[in-house]
Amino acid sequence: MKTLITMTNQEIDRYEILRNLLSGKINGSDASIQMGLSTRQVRRLKRQVKEWGVKGIIHKNRGAVSHNKTPDEVKDKIIKYIKKDYYDFGPTFAQEKLVEINKIKLSVPTVRNIMIE
Repeated sequence: MKTLITMTNQEIDRYEILRNLLSGKINGSDASIQMGLSTRQVRRLKRQVKEWGVKGIIHKNRGAVSHNKTPDEVKDKIIKYIKKDYYDFGPTFAQEKLVEINKIKLSVPTVRNIMIE
């Protein structure tokens, strides 16, 4: 079964350079100059490509949910409170009232982003 792998242009370029490195057309120093990386990073990428193939180039966290993402339940609560009680407040004042009255502690930029959404 074939798997579709989405890569950026930079990743495609890096893979081509690493293929040239693995085939012996260029050395590690040339590869590091072409990619703008240290020779140590080139060795690491080379090892990953040998082990994983094309997937070795792609960052392992791609597609993963951020560890500091605000949970959807909390977002829903905040949206409910803002629509009901704080609809005419700015983000800073709304954040202060969420902390003071509703005991929900989030940063002002987070509240602002939720209000923009």
